[in-house]
Amino acid sequence: MLRSVTIAAAATLGLGIAAAGAAPLVSLRWNNRVLLIHAGAADDSRLAEEKRRIASAHAELADRDMVVIAQVGAAEPELLYGSAPKGAVASFRTAPAEPGFQIVLIGKDGGEKGRWSEPVAMNEVFGLIDAMPMRRAEAARKSG
Repeated sequence: MLRSVTIAAAATLGLGIAAAGAAPLVSLRWNNRVLLIHAGAADDSRLAEEKRRIASAHAELADRDMVVIAQVGAAEPELLYGSAPKGAVASFRTAPAEPGFQIVLIGKDGGEKGRWSEPVAMNEVFGLIDAMPMRRAEAARKSG
C-alpha cells in the first residue's frame, strides 16, 4: 500500500514530521527518491554498516536521483548523499515509528516504498526502485 508522506499522513507512516519539516519533502518531491535512516545513537553498529553500504554505492545512488538523510537521536539531520535545497535537511525533523534503527525509502511521488528495521543491501533498495514504473520510464529515456 503506497502512502504519501505529508503532515496529514505522518502519523499513519509513523514519521513525526514537524510542520517545518514538511517543506523539505515537498522540495524533493518529483525530483528525488529519499532514503531516511533513523538511529537512536551515533554508536549504533547498524548505522555504521548502512553508511558503509551507501559509501560504496554513490554511482548507483546518483543514477536513481537519490538523497540519503540520517537522523541520529536528537541531533540535527545529516545529509549523507545527494543534494537538497538550502536548509531542507536541517529542518527535516522525523522520528521512527519505533525506537531504535529504521530505514524508510520514499519515492519521487512522496509515497513510502520500503521500510527496514535492519541494514539493507543497496542492491535490494535498487531492485525495489528499478521495478517502479517511474524508474523504468527514466531508464528507457536515458537509454533511448
